[in-house]
Amino acid sequence: PGDEFPVSITAKDAAGNTVLTGSELRWTIGSNATARVTVDPANPGVATVRGLANGTTQLTVTELESGRTASIPLTVV
Repeated sequence: PGDEFPVSITAKDAAGNTVLTGSELRWTIGSNATARVTVDPANPGVATVRGLANGTTQLTVTELESGRTASIPLTVV
């Protein structure tokens, strides 16, 4: 708890080409008691995660136009 780390996302197609560069993204944490995510207003593909309490949760990014999501487990110790 208390540590911060940067995270970023880049959407790519099956050929590995970057897509959705100007898209609106929504970052969410499964448990606000475990961690907090803060998005860089100048670059919505970059965020900072801060651990708040020991536990496990999910970090999810949703591309708002298509509704596609990507999630990773997040453990705070």
